[in-house]
Amino acid sequence: MSELFKLNSPETTIDFIITWAEKLWIPILEILAGVIIGKMLKKIILKGVSKAPDPGLLTFMASASDIIVLAFFSIIAVESLGVKLTSIVTLVSALGLGISLALKENMSNVAGGMQILITKPFSIGDFISISEHKGTVSAIELMFTTLTTRHNKVVIVPNSLLVTDILINYSRMPDRKVTVQVPIAIPNDLSLILESSKKIIHEADLRLIDDPTVCYEEFVQG
Repeated sequence: MSELFKLNSPETTIDFIITWAEKLWIPILEILAGVIIGKMLKKIILKGVSKAPDPGLLTFMASASDIIVLAFFSIIAVESLGVKLTSIVTLVSALGLGISLALKENMSNVAGGMQILITKPFSIGDFISISEHKGTVSAIELMFTTLTTRHNKVVIVPNSLLVTDILINYSRMPDRKVTVQVPIAIPNDLSLILESSKKIIHEADLRLIDDPTVCYEEFVQG
């Protein structure tokens, strides 16, 4: 009875808290270091995006580095508490399986991001269209890609959608066919209008790959 009272005494409780505080302050500092170093590493990587030959790869690496560094320091913190590495590996494997099942959609986004980096259907700076969204690719990250529209709106698109849906890359081909419809009143000299239209096109400051085609498309009664 006296031992039970001794264990529950305020002095024993304070000693217990102090003992655990002495054990926990190092792991806490290690996790904080992981958070700070991960953020710093991400910023350092992102600084080189504008000069990199493949900016998309750097933005993806920056997004992943933050998580990897934090995970690494978290493992070190758990080891500081006396947990063996084999136990950590078993725990991480079990947690990884559970998380992958729970976050199946997010894992598909990560896989989609890796597929984008390998197959390169678009790069940072390309103007693309996906579903009803159009914009310039500004970042390719771990789970999503960021587009900036012509109206200066930011659109976040999941990477899984970019590799499964039909995507149009307007920047891949520098030249594009343009069709211009011009209504003409009838009666009129149609042959003269055709010749005049061709002359106007050739005299315009345009880059023409093929000879332009000028033709009648339809006649509509007014």
